Amino acid sequence: MERRIATPKALTFAAAVVTVGALFVGPATGSVKTTAPQARYVARVVLTGQGIRLSPSTVSGAGIIVVFKIHNASKTARNFTIGTYPVPYIAPGKTKNYSVGFNSRGHFKYSSRTHSGNKFTGMFVIT
Repeated sequence: MERRIATPKALTFAAAVVTVGALFVGPATGSVKTTAPQARYVARVVLTGQGIRLSPSTVSGAGIIVVFKIHNASKTARNFTIGTYPVPYIAPGKTKNYSVGFNSRGHFKYSSRTHSGNKFTGMFVIT
C-alpha cells in the first residue's frame, strides 16, 4: 500500500474549502439574529377640490410601513405632506405611491396645498 503525503498546496486548498464551507453554513451553535419584517399598510388618499379623503385614517402598531396611494382627483396640481414627509405636486388625474416608515405610535398631521394657496389638513393615527 502506497502512502501519500499532503503537499502544502493541497493543505492550503483543503483549508480554503473548509473556510468557505463555514461561511455558507454559518455557526454550528448559537442563534442568528434577524430583523422581523415590518407590517405594511396601504392608505388610499384622494385629493379633491373640497379637501382630502384618507382611508384608513387609523392603523395599529409601531414600526410599520404605510404606502400612501395618492390620487389627485381635483382640477389643479396638488402636493401632499404626511408628518414631515412632503410629496411633490401631483398633476390632475395622476396617482403617486409614497412609502413612509413610522417607528412610533402617535398622531401625524397630513396636508395638501393647491398652487393657489388653499390648504387642507387632517390627522393620521397609529395606535
